[in-house]
Amino acid sequence: MPSPPTCVDEYALGWISAIQTEYVIACELLEEEYDPLSLDLPNDNNAYTLGRIASHNVVLACLPKGRYGLTSATSVAKDMLRTFPCLRFGLMVGIGGGAPTKTNDIRLGDIVVSTPSGGSAGVIHYEYGKAIQDKAFLRTGSLSAPPPPPLLLAAIQQLSSLHLRRGHQIAKTIRGAVDANSRLQKYLRPSLATDVLFKASFVHADQSRRCTEICDVPDKMVDRSPREADQDDPGIHYGLIASADRLMKDAHARDALADTENILCFEMEAAGLMDNFPCIVIRGICDYSDTHKNDDWQGYAAATAAAYARELLMTIPSIRLKNSPTYVLSEQITELPTRVHIDARLPKGSVGTLRIPFARAYRSADTKSPAAIFTVPFERDPLFVPRDEISAAIDLRLEETHRAILYGLGGTGKSQIAIEFAYQYRHTHTSSSVFWLHAATPTRIIDGCQEIARRLRLPGSNDPSKDMYRSLARWLEDEVNGPWLLIIDGADDDMVLGQDLLQGSKPDRLLAKKTLIDFIPRRLDSLHLLLFTTRSRDIADSVVSTGSPIHIGPFTTEEGRLLLLRRLETGLQSPSVEVVDQTLETLGNIPLAITQAAAFVNRNGGSLQQHLFAFRHSEGDRRLQLSIELQDPRRERGVPNSIFRTWKLSFDQIREHDAEAADLLSLMSVLDGQSIPETLIKNDQIADTAWRHSLGTILGYSLASQGPERTMTMHPLVQMCVRYWLEHENRIAKYVEKVIHALASKFPTGTFENQAVCQTLWPQAETALRYQSTCDESGAALLHKIAWFEWTYGYFEQAENHIRKSYDVRRQLLGENSTESLSTLSLTAIILQARGKYAAAEEMQQKVLEG
Repeated sequence: MPSPPTCVDEYALGWISAIQTEYVIACELLEEEYDPLSLDLPNDNNAYTLGRIASHNVVLACLPKGRYGLTSATSVAKDMLRTFPCLRFGLMVGIGGGAPTKTNDIRLGDIVVSTPSGGSAGVIHYEYGKAIQDKAFLRTGSLSAPPPPPLLLAAIQQLSSLHLRRGHQIAKTIRGAVDANSRLQKYLRPSLATDVLFKASFVHADQSRRCTEICDVPDKMVDRSPREADQDDPGIHYGLIASADRLMKDAHARDALADTENILCFEMEAAGLMDNFPCIVIRGICDYSDTHKNDDWQGYAAATAAAYARELLMTIPSIRLKNSPTYVLSEQITELPTRVHIDARLPKGSVGTLRIPFARAYRSADTKSPAAIFTVPFERDPLFVPRDEISAAIDLRLEETHRAILYGLGGTGKSQIAIEFAYQYRHTHTSSSVFWLHAATPTRIIDGCQEIARRLRLPGSNDPSKDMYRSLARWLEDEVNGPWLLIIDGADDDMVLGQDLLQGSKPDRLLAKKTLIDFIPRRLDSLHLLLFTTRSRDIADSVVSTGSPIHIGPFTTEEGRLLLLRRLETGLQSPSVEVVDQTLETLGNIPLAITQAAAFVNRNGGSLQQHLFAFRHSEGDRRLQLSIELQDPRRERGVPNSIFRTWKLSFDQIREHDAEAADLLSLMSVLDGQSIPETLIKNDQIADTAWRHSLGTILGYSLASQGPERTMTMHPLVQMCVRYWLEHENRIAKYVEKVIHALASKFPTGTFENQAVCQTLWPQAETALRYQSTCDESGAALLHKIAWFEWTYGYFEQAENHIRKSYDVRRQLLGENSTESLSTLSLTAIILQARGKYAAAEEMQQKVLEG
């Protein structure tokens, strides 16, 4: 057991409670309680309890009695940070009001944990007038605080995964505390009969009387089934918490905010902390934020929140906590706004932000080089949609390895993330330079180096004949220069990455840096950082050094909604949430595709629903929408800005460097995109290692993904684009024929023991046959096997259609008395009999006998 700390610098975690009920159980859940330190604190009004959970030293404080709300929470947090300067982060732990919906089954005693979502750090600040049901005026906003530290978010993810696998220990923890101290009986769970959710329209008429006296009206209660045995109870929910200076006691306002902002919980203190104290908020649900307040559940709700917080701290490794940065008081950043208006359709001039935590170790840069330069050649996007998880990942990589490498499918927003990060970084690092290099071609790299050198006023930079590539490389390697952030964007071609950029120039014995990969400084630190974007996982791995690159995938549904609604012109009819979500699903939540769809609707008029219908039912419409070239001032000149041309670049690069990978991509485009068996597309003519390398190329460009049990998945939009390119080059028939031949050989007979394999290959076969222009014997054989399987499964109508096509082809190619034709005719008779067409079946059987 570690010895108790002897000074304030040894405390790493702060825990704040709002009321005594919360504070008592928090203190009781300490694994060890320390004696108070002898401190002279003339400027600190807090009273502290000190202790240990796992290997972490924790300081606990409570808001002054009778002084609740945002202002009081802010004061407690500031005093705590001033007295304990080495705190890494904090927890605000206590009770709150739940916001149950059809999708969020929140019950009394459940826990809500604030996590970043939709541009918020996890807490929404709302204000309203008199908070009485049906009389509330609401105005919501999102705090501009940074997200919780990446270490804390990672611990939440780890604990959540552990709970999914093994369940939580919350009930056991509470029971253990009560058994150890009989004075804690009020923290036990009340009877479930007292957990009643009333319909929003039903108001508690007399606040002087309890619900049990005047609200026992069954038809006003929401009917909820008991939780299943395999469900966690209490449940744990992750998402947004709404915070204000008054209690939420309005069921209609609660439901409105829950529906529009996906709020899970309402409380009164968190908004006072988020700008001043890097933390998460953990709330046990003690009521349903309506007029039916019930104090019976406060003790248990406080206990569940505290028990979760205890489990969370036990998840964090002590060594990682020691290595994480401390935080400074928010007085140093008081110029930042504390609140912004939030609306799904933001005004054209508003800016969404990447949340970059302040006072990080690598943020100590504002000490040198007052003449900072900024070479990003693009304006900031006023409609940028924040991606908090990616922001946190970038922040963590820069903190730990001083380089963040982004990779992913073209059109997922890598460059836009880099641009927004550059502007945010400049705002928080006024003395740090930000350099931008576009790495699509050697010429663009050299030109970018020339521009940076000119802005740095390096010797000879104004002479076009001078080679500034070497000079800039030297400058970046010199530790005395800086601080700077170097952004290398669009390094998608590995040939460019390894190409000699100085071909034909005189050798330089002092500097052998010729390729872009060599150009990246070997020594990066907290004052010299790298942000790098590419489509290729292989390129990302070659640059990442340590750790792993950050995959930039499609938007979440929430992010996609925000982008689509921001991009649609305000004069258009507002689409329903259902239509928006269907559109996003159809577009795969890919940012560039969403932007193109909005541009198409804006340009052509009509409703989003009309365009969605056309997009879904016509491949021609899909191709038209996705081939629109957008005029975007935040894209390099000459760089494609449509999904079709963006992905075509990746396809061309794959085809140039890995012909087998291009063939694989082509084969997959004429199959059902879900669960493509590797055995169906594997080339048995080459070594398995070589084939898997080609498969890795496709995965590395994010054009497909690995599924379970050796299967592959490809999004329909990617498939459509590949088919379009193949049709344009008159090559699609070649790949359809190869797939049909493979299916004909691998699709087994429809006997019972083969049903599992048949069921796997059936959708693949049906898809491939749709693209076959003329049917040969392989196609006929495949149709025969499909019909056999369909007959076995009772799909008689489909079986008849397929077997008749098979017979027609075989009769024409092989003759009606061939063995193959007679076999197909025999199965035709069996299928017709199953359909009740007895005369036709008998006629077919007679032909078989005569043959």
